[in-house]
Amino acid sequence: MAGRPPRQSLDFAGWSVDIFDNEPKIDKLIDAQGCVGFTIFFFLCQRAYGSNGYFYEWSFDDAATTARKIGGGACSQAVAETVRLCLRVGLFDKGLHDKYKILTSRGIQKRYMQVALTRTNKSVIKEYWLLKKEESAGLNYHTENLNLSAGNANYDPSKSNYQPLKESKVKESIVKDSKADYPPKGGEEAKEKPAPILTLTLNDKTEHPVYSEQIKEWSELYPAVDVMQELRSMNGWCNGNPKKRKTKSGINRFINGWLSREQNKGGRQAAGGQRTKNIYAELSEKARAAENERLVIIDDID
Repeated sequence: MAGRPPRQSLDFAGWSVDIFDNEPKIDKLIDAQGCVGFTIFFFLCQRAYGSNGYFYEWSFDDAATTARKIGGGACSQAVAETVRLCLRVGLFDKGLHDKYKILTSRGIQKRYMQVALTRTNKSVIKEYWLLKKEESAGLNYHTENLNLSAGNANYDPSKSNYQPLKESKVKESIVKDSKADYPPKGGEEAKEKPAPILTLTLNDKTEHPVYSEQIKEWSELYPAVDVMQELRSMNGWCNGNPKKRKTKSGINRFINGWLSREQNKGGRQAAGGQRTKNIYAELSEKARAAENERLVIIDDID
């Protein structure tokens, strides 16, 4: 027992009662991914608390396994899409995930701190820690073997061939919350703002711009979909259905919902064989738009 690592996991993690009232990042998540997206985020946070306490080892290769464990209609595409959004808006720290393949955040670590200070073990991995020193009083910092499982009772530090890592240059906060959507507004960044590839007309008759970086991201999320063609179809749908056009806050959910349904159609084509694929390929653009119009009724909660 002498070589057993101190316990890091938590038995309980409290959530603020106003999480749905005063958290713009959660608003963005639910707006884009709905309740399924929030469930995925909640599941991954609980995995962090229940495994290492303040971080969860996770990569996009784990998306299918995560979807299976969650169940309830969550698919691997939804898991990957949700995590990418959480990294982008700052619900998970993108810098640490890119470098170490972990999911964590200041919020997760603050909840961990509430329990850690009551324990004899008050050590955290320096490279993973995001809170400032004044927020982490009483903690000890160390460099850990990143492949070490906290549940390995046979671990013996004296027999480890692990070499200490160099001090990380990851900043205390990589991703700052922003209430503005892409692209950034104001200052020098605004001067370099790219021109949109196309626009979608909203219910107030303003135009919602779509940029090349967004198209690239959607193409990775929905590999079976011709994203540009579907965006053109969305544009035609918006022009042909002025009373059903989306609001500024609902347009991203509309786009992701449309692309997700097209992705699922592609999956069914592959499973159904060449005959189904040929039949779908022969559908006119007008018929495909009509089918999507029928399916986007649920998105009219603007």
